[in-house]
Amino acid sequence: MSALTASRTCEFTPKRKRSKQRSSSPGCTVFTPDFDFDETNVIGNETKKRELTHAFLRKIDSSEAILVVDCNGYVGRSVAIEAGYAYAKSKVIILIEPAEELAVQALTDHVVGIEEILANAGVIRDL
Repeated sequence: MSALTASRTCEFTPKRKRSKQRSSSPGCTVFTPDFDFDETNVIGNETKKRELTHAFLRKIDSSEAILVVDCNGYVGRSVAIEAGYAYAKSKVIILIEPAEELAVQALTDHVVGIEEILANAGVIRDL
C-alpha cells in the first residue's frame, strides 16, 4: 500500500499520532488532518467545517485506504461519513478495533489492532 489516510474522532488524536508515526515507512505515505488544528475552532463555524471536510475527502481520494482510529469501537459522525466516502470510492477500510456502529462494520475490510501497527509498520503496507 503506497498511501493511506488516518481518520479519528478528535478525542483520539494521541493514539492516531502514534499510529501515523509507526505506519509511515518507506514507500507508504500517511495523510492526516493537521495535528495542530484546534477542533474547537470548527464548532459552530460552518465555513471552517466545510473547508476541513472537503480537504480531508481530497486526502482520501489520494489514498488507497483509510485507517480509522476508533477507541472502544466508537466512530463519530464525521468519521462514519469519511468511511462511507472511502467505501464509495472503492478504498480499503481498516479499523483499529471492531466498530460498534453496524453500518461501519458492514463497510470494513480489515480490523488491525493498534499494537500490531505499532509493532510492525509493514502490516498496513502489506494489506
